[in-house]
Amino acid sequence: MEMKRLLELGFEIDNSFLDLKKLDDRASHESDIFEKYMGPVCIILLKGELIHIARASRRYINELGLNISEQDIINSMEWDFSNDENRKLFLAALENARARQSETTCETWRNYNSICCGDDNLCIKSSIICLGTNGDSSLYFVKIQNITEDRRMLDSLMSSDKLFKYAADQINEYAWEFNIWTKEMRPCYRCMRDLDLPAVIENYPESAFEMGIFPPEVADSYRNWLKQLETGVASLDGIFPLTMNRIPFHIRYTTEFDENGKPVKAYASAAMVIENDSEELEYLEIVDALTQNYLNVYCIDKELKRGKKIKGEDGMPDQLQKLRKNVEVDYYETVKEYIESFVYEEDRKRLTEELMPEVVLKKLTSDSPLTGIYRKVVDGSILYFQYKFLHLAENKPIILGFQNIDLDVRKQKEDERQLEDALQKAKKANLAKTTFLSHMSHDIRTPLNGIIGLLDIDDRHPDDLKLLTENRKKTRIAADHLLSLINDVLELSKMEDDNVVLVHEAFNIRTLVEDVITIGDMRAGESAINLINQTTPNDMPVQNVYGSSLHLRQLLLNILGNSVKYNTVGGSITFRTELVGRTPDKVTYRFTISDTGIGMSKDFLEHIFEPFSQERQDTKSVYYGTGLGMSIVKSLVEKMHGTISIDSEINVGSTFVVTIPFDIADTVNNSQAQTDTQSMDIRDVRVLVVEDNDLNLQIAKFLLEDAGAIISTASNGKEAVECFESNAPDTYDVILMDIMMPVMDGFLATKNIRSLDRADAKTIPIIAMTANAFEEDKKAALDAGMNAHIAKPLNIKEVLGTISRFAKSI
Repeated sequence: MEMKRLLELGFEIDNSFLDLKKLDDRASHESDIFEKYMGPVCIILLKGELIHIARASRRYINELGLNISEQDIINSMEWDFSNDENRKLFLAALENARARQSETTCETWRNYNSICCGDDNLCIKSSIICLGTNGDSSLYFVKIQNITEDRRMLDSLMSSDKLFKYAADQINEYAWEFNIWTKEMRPCYRCMRDLDLPAVIENYPESAFEMGIFPPEVADSYRNWLKQLETGVASLDGIFPLTMNRIPFHIRYTTEFDENGKPVKAYASAAMVIENDSEELEYLEIVDALTQNYLNVYCIDKELKRGKKIKGEDGMPDQLQKLRKNVEVDYYETVKEYIESFVYEEDRKRLTEELMPEVVLKKLTSDSPLTGIYRKVVDGSILYFQYKFLHLAENKPIILGFQNIDLDVRKQKEDERQLEDALQKAKKANLAKTTFLSHMSHDIRTPLNGIIGLLDIDDRHPDDLKLLTENRKKTRIAADHLLSLINDVLELSKMEDDNVVLVHEAFNIRTLVEDVITIGDMRAGESAINLINQTTPNDMPVQNVYGSSLHLRQLLLNILGNSVKYNTVGGSITFRTELVGRTPDKVTYRFTISDTGIGMSKDFLEHIFEPFSQERQDTKSVYYGTGLGMSIVKSLVEKMHGTISIDSEINVGSTFVVTIPFDIADTVNNSQAQTDTQSMDIRDVRVLVVEDNDLNLQIAKFLLEDAGAIISTASNGKEAVECFESNAPDTYDVILMDIMMPVMDGFLATKNIRSLDRADAKTIPIIAMTANAFEEDKKAALDAGMNAHIAKPLNIKEVLGTISRFAKSI
């Protein structure tokens, strides 16, 4: 029956719960909520005592474990209860929900049937809310939960576990099942554990007397007492001593009968008898706890002369076998035999002395136990064990327990080892941090001191144009060195992050190598050094590969830079790339760079990849550097799954060999323009510069206007959006956008501009101009809708080239 039809019948509906008028529309908001978010629910109509389903969610059907449609339920399924009692219970819950106008819950068993799933009987928990009434009809919202498995498990426990039924209501320590006619006794786990019993004891109780479970003097009385079960008594109740220690237990039997009234089994429980003696109770509880945690437990007189077993293990020789039969034995003779039989040879002498009666009695007090550790040979393995003596009161015997603590000891030793390793690592890290800060302080202050000193000289001689010109050149060198140091430190920090993954993009490796040779040749020429390229086209038959072209270029230029820096005037560098391995999917290229420079000693080569490693500290004024370059190269090569080796000789030169595998690519995008070869003409280009730092804004404005650009400015992202939006289309040719700014950052400003409803908002080039210089920062800029990324401090050639390229492309 559809909801529309129900409403036509005149129901007064509370629509604050759901707009039921829209519930039949499967595309409506109400229907979507009903299906997706309300869980296993349905709406039912109660007319008299007939229950019809008007709507059912897919989760309702799934909860019942059925494979049918909602329409099948509506057309053919009514609520079919297992019996009249369940039906009356559910109808009463419906009436209660209607009368009280509040949510009502009930649990009922119901029958279900589907063609593919067959018949099933399910226990359903229903939460019911009355939606409205009309005469003798009512409309309800019902949420269901299938709790069949939980109820069946509970019913199984309550009906089939007879041991629970007859004995669990008694506070006891032991329980067992006794077959009256086969004389089989099946003890509980605790009986087996504490009394060392097998899972099945035949010929009970005779075997119990032989095993020492009962003292000999009570055998006849217990045997005759137990015979009453055969006569059909419903229960037995009595007190008997258990074990050779004659501890009194309250024993109860409850008889189970078959359908003819014949006794079949009896279920027993045994509870320790304590009569107003809290000290005795405490003592017995401690002894009991000890027997649960220790493999062997013995009760010894307070002079440590004679003792007997409370709990023991198999495989004991001679004296120890007597302990298993609860026969008193000589304490120290038994200890020595135990040590000789089981204890690791290196611990025997020490343990023999520690367990001497006079030594134990001297150290043992009632306030604290006496413990010690020794090693024991078990199945050829050496394990750690612990002994513990307890003497709780003067009038009580001494308790001795032996426990396997091998896992605990080994864990403790491992923890200590790890703690020591962590301590050593912390010391090394602290030393590395101190060394790092020392190097950083020195290497940063050196060029910074030069820059500040040159500025002071300029201030003192403002009219000496020749001096000012020379000082500017020196300041530029010092500033470039300082920037190189900062870049290297940041790059090394990124390389040490194990989570950093290099990009995997297609590129032309032959073109990249040619670019590296071109840049390297320019740097070598500035230092009067000859760069020789020995790579031939045949050396690089596969050109298109996958990898990180940016980082491959970086590491090759880094090595070339070192070969230039640590070379001599008139020296030479040779560069060769060659294919050394090929499969259908991969190629491996080897890059070899050799120079005729100052070389390195064999000792220094062992440390060349360590941060701040520089062999010639005394010549730093000539061969300056950060000492981080080769650390970065090593990290990059490893992240590319390659290898690097170095061969060097003092005053002869060095050879660097880098081998890297690449995945083969089909094609690459060769449209990437190179800034080095671009025009830098930006005359009459209209640029909106967005920068929150006044000094940086002034510098950018001056340099760009000096190059002929027409400049507008904004101090944050919000102002930039307002400037763009308030001006006519095509007012600006390019936007230079800082990233980290107050009010609104560059990312959000770019997204807001791109979202404006005007054509130039989608096409205007937006170039990030930011101190966020990592590769992920570049990616974030492009993802935000920017066209390019320029890192601070600004390289004016790169800035002009990038602006020119994008301004001319629109």
